Amino acid sequence: MRSSLLALVIAVAAALTGCGAAPPPARPAPSTFTPADDARVNEAYRQCMLDHGIAVTKAEDGSIRFDDPDSSMRTEYAAAHRECSQRLIDEGLLAGATPESLRREYQVLTAIHACLAEHGFPVAEWISEEVYIDRNGEVNMLESETPIILADAQAACPAEYAELAKL
Repeated sequence: MRSSLLALVIAVAAALTGCGAAPPPARPAPSTFTPADDARVNEAYRQCMLDHGIAVTKAEDGSIRFDDPDSSMRTEYAAAHRECSQRLIDEGLLAGATPESLRREYQVLTAIHACLAEHGFPVAEWISEEVYIDRNGEVNMLESETPIILADAQAACPAEYAELAKL
């Protein structure tokens, strides 16, 4: 289920290029996690974001979308995302991050970042694994000076994004 949220974060990050976020609060031990289906996680996340005043929508595939073309809601989105992610973890709908899961995520995201750079996408310099773990995975992999369209990134690096879907 963490992969659903990670995919959502990356999709929204594409619309919010350049946004920074403070590390989220400490996560509970993974032993408190009880898996839930993606539809239930997505609906809980959608409702939480709406409760925080973030106008998200549900796509046909059930994923949650947030469009902010002029990036005017970066701060509000980041705060609501952190709170909603923590709420889902506290409710046992998502697993909290562990150093091991963050290392695996970092490997996959590093491969995507390298692929995008090789294909000429204007991605910013990528961070170290230590920084990624210190930030609890709360980084914008698609940070750039110009917006990167997620569908274009996925089309350029399908094998790397397929690995992301496995997380």
